[in-house]
Amino acid sequence: MTERGARAVIRRLEAAGWLSVETGGGRAGRSNYQINSERASGFCAINPERGSAPTGTPCTETRNETTENSERNDPKPGTTFRRTQKNKEEQGRGGTHQSRANAATVEVLQADAADGEILDEAADLAEMLWQWWPKKSRKPKVEAVIRAALERGVSGETIARGAAAYVADRKLDDRGPRAVVHYTTPLERWIEEEQWLSSIDLPEAERRAFEAEKADREITARAAEELTSRRTAKIF
Repeated sequence: MTERGARAVIRRLEAAGWLSVETGGGRAGRSNYQINSERASGFCAINPERGSAPTGTPCTETRNETTENSERNDPKPGTTFRRTQKNKEEQGRGGTHQSRANAATVEVLQADAADGEILDEAADLAEMLWQWWPKKSRKPKVEAVIRAALERGVSGETIARGAAAYVADRKLDDRGPRAVVHYTTPLERWIEEEQWLSSIDLPEAERRAFEAEKADREITARAAEELTSRRTAKIF
């Protein structure tokens, strides 16, 4: 996961109430992260009608009224508190419903996090390939087709390796720089047609590119040596 993807996940968890973030002060301050066992959204630790309430109690909950004895903390004589089997069943159903709702929320958050990671990876990969590619394309279109490929399960590394091999091969075009650009397939079409499937099998292109670069360095070095020799000969 990229750093931007991790930040997106943290923002989603914090917005949903599953995570509390306390930003540290100072230049070297560290942020503290606390996982909330129950989301704050829809629940509160203080019931506005009754004061303190157990964690996870809905703010709109109403309770059976009883008169408390402040000394013994027991209901006064004559006050009855009845809990029927129906009440227990309703509470059980309510708890099950809440558990299912929480589980569903976690699944949604996980899906959002995965989607956010794909978005970040697509943006980073699109930027990198766009910089490599000899023929410039519309960057939003490139990002869209890369995201579609990633969602189909294609590895970003596979696309990058294929692109590197293809670009290396195109730069060896002996017709000159203009031909390199002119005959290069537009990046978005190259991705849509999954041309990395053929380009990834071109290690020969990478080898040729390396050898061409090495030959250029050797030619430059020989030219420098010859120039030095001529200057030395003139001096003497």
